[in-house]
Amino acid sequence: MSIEENKALVRRFNKEAFDDGDVTATERYLAPDFLNYVSGKRGIEDMQRIIRYVRSTFSDGRVEVDLEVAEDDRVVQLITRPALTQARSFIRRGDRSRRLADTSLGKACESTESSTAR
Repeated sequence: MSIEENKALVRRFNKEAFDDGDVTATERYLAPDFLNYVSGKRGIEDMQRIIRYVRSTFSDGRVEVDLEVAEDDRVVQLITRPALTQARSFIRRGDRSRRLADTSLGKACESTESSTAR
């Protein structure tokens, strides 16, 4: 795959998994021995747990990609996940709520021949 195709693949996975909350996206996009560089764990089960956690914590489901870099078969994204609705649950200052943002660095798994999207 080209670098642009790899970037598009990561964007589709993030949309389906994190924006739409489809945990089965892990089965379509990730290799069974997927290595999550953020948690350091292998396998799609841990990524499914992370998707459920993120979706339950930040149910607005919006993601802003602030930076995307790709080289060879690796894609790195710096993302911001604004949590406007949930801010009221976490922080109260008088009668005004502050905006929260979860900024994290997501790195695509190493490509294997079995990890291409169907």
